[in-house]
Amino acid sequence: MKSQSSLNENITPKLAFFVLCMNHEKFIPDLVDSLQKQTFSNFKVYWIDNASTDLSAELAEKLLKKAEINHEVYKNKEGANIPTNLNFLLSKKENEDFIGLISADDYLHPENFEQKINFLNQHAEIPMVYSNGYYLYEDTKETSLISEKMELKGGRVYDDLIKRNFVFSIGTILRTTIFDSIGKFDEQVGIEDWDYYLRVSEKYEIGYISQPLFYYRQHSKNMSLNISVKYVEDCFNILKKHKKNNTNYYKGVDYLMKHYIEILVEERTPFFTSLIKIFEKSGFRRRTLSFLRKFNSKK
Repeated sequence: MKSQSSLNENITPKLAFFVLCMNHEKFIPDLVDSLQKQTFSNFKVYWIDNASTDLSAELAEKLLKKAEINHEVYKNKEGANIPTNLNFLLSKKENEDFIGLISADDYLHPENFEQKINFLNQHAEIPMVYSNGYYLYEDTKETSLISEKMELKGGRVYDDLIKRNFVFSIGTILRTTIFDSIGKFDEQVGIEDWDYYLRVSEKYEIGYISQPLFYYRQHSKNMSLNISVKYVEDCFNILKKHKKNNTNYYKGVDYLMKHYIEILVEERTPFFTSLIKIFEKSGFRRRTLSFLRKFNSKK
């Protein structure tokens, strides 16, 4: 691994890097290789395997050891949800100054750690930073820039973030002190990262780096791509949790309706029926009927 000589600090901060893995054996070599190539080297990997049925945990241990990367690998005997696993890793970290996040099927640009830690060192008032990145399409190995598909931004983003989750967790770095201020991940929600970043952005600015610093693998097992009734219900639960008096809450509701109804109604009628039930169950019967009238008038 390269030295961190380009960091302009007398004392190099330490990073606890959390890796979540479940049946990612095929992709682990790419991630470990990207960790080995990081230009910032003062980090420790905390790896949790979520009861994989393949050899993910064994391969992770083997490759991390071979790469001489400081690490701990844990394996669940039974599966647990993502926020539970993240809170477990929080309980295992040592005295690191920063925490980073990734799923084991994604990987990083060599300067991911260095650029983001430098950013936080230069912006003491900001507790977390994320970046632009690439979609990596597993079937073709082609890439596309995420910022060309959606608007990414930093600063006071709460009002925008409640409309739609645009903060990518891949390689995101947070100060450990934010967990003292905001608390741990909510183990009762289904989209823990969106919930957590909303909690952070209510009180603080969020940092953003426009340079692409990670690769987000797109394949059939991505939770965000494998749209289900539960996923949409989880989205509504997040919105309801953060409703308060924020008018943009309703813009988030409208975004969900527009996105899922218009895209899926033609191809998946049973799924569409379930979506309508979710919308109505969430307390938006009048809004749902109004939206459907507008949608049907365009057909």
